[in-house]
Amino acid sequence: MHPFWEYKVAALRVAVFLLRHRPHSQPLTRQGLELRWGSATFVQDINAEGDIVGYFKTTPFDLGHAFVRSAAGVLTVLDVPGQGTQNNQGATTRRINSAGTIVGYFADSQSVFHGFTRTLDGNFTVFDAPGAIATYTAGINDAGSVAGQFVDNNLAVHGFLRGQDGSFAVFDGPGGTFSVAAINSGGTVIGLGLSGDGFLRNPDGTSAIFDAPGVGSIGCDPNFGTGCNFGTGVADINTSASIVGTDYATVGGQSFARAPSGGFTIFNPPGTGTAGSSPTGLNDSGAIVGNYSDANNATHGYLRSPDGTFTTIDAPNAFQGANSIDGTTTHYFAYAADTFRATKKLTLDFGLRISRIPPLYDPINLTNFDPSVPGTGRVIISSDPRSLAATQPLWAQAVNACNDPHPVNPNPQPPPAKCTPFLTAKEAGWPKQLRKTYTDFGPRVGFAYRPFADNKTVIRGGAGIYDVTTLGAVFNSVAGIHDGFQANYSNAGFGGAGFFQFPNVQDPSRLALGTQSFFTANRMDKKDPYSIQWNLSVERELHGNTALRVSYIANRANQLTWSPNLNQPLPSAITPNPNPIPFPAWNKVRIRTSGAISTYESMQTELIHKYSHGLTFQSTWTWARNLADNESWPRSSFSGEITGDAMNQYNLRGDYGNVGGTRKHRWITTMVDELPIGKGRYLLGNAHGVLNAIVGGWRLSTIFLVQSGPFDTPFLKFDSSGNSVNNGFNRPDLAGNPNNVHQTRTQWWNPNVFACPGGTPGQDYAPNTVILSCSNVIGRFGNAAVGSLVGPGTVNLSLGLAKDFPLTERFSLKFEASFTNLPNHPNFDDPRNNLSESGDTGTGSFGQVLATRIGDAGGNRVGQFALRLEF
Repeated sequence: MHPFWEYKVAALRVAVFLLRHRPHSQPLTRQGLELRWGSATFVQDINAEGDIVGYFKTTPFDLGHAFVRSAAGVLTVLDVPGQGTQNNQGATTRRINSAGTIVGYFADSQSVFHGFTRTLDGNFTVFDAPGAIATYTAGINDAGSVAGQFVDNNLAVHGFLRGQDGSFAVFDGPGGTFSVAAINSGGTVIGLGLSGDGFLRNPDGTSAIFDAPGVGSIGCDPNFGTGCNFGTGVADINTSASIVGTDYATVGGQSFARAPSGGFTIFNPPGTGTAGSSPTGLNDSGAIVGNYSDANNATHGYLRSPDGTFTTIDAPNAFQGANSIDGTTTHYFAYAADTFRATKKLTLDFGLRISRIPPLYDPINLTNFDPSVPGTGRVIISSDPRSLAATQPLWAQAVNACNDPHPVNPNPQPPPAKCTPFLTAKEAGWPKQLRKTYTDFGPRVGFAYRPFADNKTVIRGGAGIYDVTTLGAVFNSVAGIHDGFQANYSNAGFGGAGFFQFPNVQDPSRLALGTQSFFTANRMDKKDPYSIQWNLSVERELHGNTALRVSYIANRANQLTWSPNLNQPLPSAITPNPNPIPFPAWNKVRIRTSGAISTYESMQTELIHKYSHGLTFQSTWTWARNLADNESWPRSSFSGEITGDAMNQYNLRGDYGNVGGTRKHRWITTMVDELPIGKGRYLLGNAHGVLNAIVGGWRLSTIFLVQSGPFDTPFLKFDSSGNSVNNGFNRPDLAGNPNNVHQTRTQWWNPNVFACPGGTPGQDYAPNTVILSCSNVIGRFGNAAVGSLVGPGTVNLSLGLAKDFPLTERFSLKFEASFTNLPNHPNFDDPRNNLSESGDTGTGSFGQVLATRIGDAGGNRVGQFALRLEF
């Protein structure tokens, strides 16, 4: 892992770590800070005598502890003068030469990075490259010359050479420097360019680039498995100019050795998992050292001898993290159907679908919350012994886990503090997936009836039950919890002393009972969502290829997922709220459970003209109503497998309202017409030759869309109920229709119908603003309904024109022109819906349109022209 990634490109550093060491894991950051790492021994280099240097971590937050391991196997930990002792401070060794001089870098107490050398007798020299705000050493040769890279005041990266006399020379690789890896005894430097290519810099200053086999351009390619191509990772070069590094042509990466002639040898140590391996050092005898991740994603050091044999190296006291998250399940389905023609005019269809889809199962990383125990709840984990072994002690301490029957809590709190029961699924009598499995039955029935003898009219209808078992997102919410540690930290005083320091995450005050949250549990008896769908249509052939269809289409969904916070107390008008939180051992207990509903009803009218005389036409109008109580809160949008937080766990139906993504009215018309011009057509039907080639054969296509606006929800930030658990977000009181107003870009909704909960409409605003100024806690939320606001509608006409120009029997030119929003009609974006937001002017932004919509459904006019040769 390159030091520059660690310092300035934190996101890339995390992505590379996940790609190589936790290919199936969840992100490191989910809420605040969450830890799931592997073993932390990192071997860096080996010299001709067999001495090895590297660093290890005793906590996930260490920058590292430098060490040297002698050829005899004696390991010595190095303390660099000036290195910091806080989190993400410390020292890292990089290389060791034949004289035993070690080079590395460290972070001081202000988290500033410096280079250092350490001689065999233990003397340290600390240095910085000229103009550097951060210095990282990469290698040292037998002459004592040091190579590395530094970051200047413009955040640009450059390579440097430091002579034994302390003099510096600055250089850049071809196309720019991303990092410098090593220098050999002859003064040849290797590194990584900005394009992802490896480069060699010769002692005379000339450079050449090279790539490992199969490596393409650096970047993320959707065809590149599940990861990204990070180019050729160079690591070290010996006196004979042999080079070792990482070949990122495959996900995770493989070790490579490059001979002076340019030939490559690709290898992985035995036991390497899918996260791959990376060499870090090479001596003149051909011995290679590096690191690899095993099948459990723990990282180990390795030594590859010149004869190809491997030795695993692990430093003492290096921590071990959890395993990768990889859920599996087996689905079971059965279906039977039959069609029965009752009469010449009536046909019936019957069907039954049976499905059983157990939740995803991971033997190690599952954690769930059982609210049946007052005050603390119970924590339930997988029964596999590896799951118990993966328990993070910091997490167990933060929730005060009971040490009976499992001693997982290193510092249990004494009575009267209650401990949180910590059990396996088998001990708790739970299913191994920590959630019940249900067998779902879905009957379906349908009919088609021709009431008249001319067969031009058909009445169709049907009804059925359809289930959808929740899988990935719900599974991921209970994966990797007890084997991690979550905490939130913030640095106050921007620019002040210590602002850029990492917080002390092991501060005992941070591990107090009630500071840990459960994000997110699943109710053990959570049922599978299902919908009851029914429809009735009347179809009539009007003339030739033209028909009219009028339909009533509806569904009712039940047992939808919603997400209450079980630690929400009852509301109260008393401040502070005297009602206890249900689980004081926890900060927040968010759980996904069933019970939410939705109802959709629509009338749809469709006029269809099938292809005839060069014309195809379809026009559809939908009049719809879609209500649900599990909308993502506070803004309205379609809910997926998982949803946002519920505002009030004691009143789910209080969130019942219009679904944001459904438009009440939607009219869309599409047409493709072969224009009646040219040979054999209505106009210029006798045209021939050049004239027909120019005016004939044109095709016109259009899409015309007119729809009403999306539904939105007003909200404010004030805890009028005394039990808000979403940072005070609330809905106002509403008296009247906010959409019944002359709508302009600066005021789309009427603010005078809103009030603070319990207040007077139109009179609770701060002077000369549309910012609600609320102060009364009344023991309830606002009564404004979800989806009570209607945003701007959309009018959009898109047009296309195309023609083929035959050149020969084999070749033709195709001309195409297309325009979206041809009239360039302004389609406004959703107005601001926050009654507590001050906006740019400080007078409030509620109801203001700050932008227009983007994209093909209503953005600005965009025209494209194309000319294509086809053969």
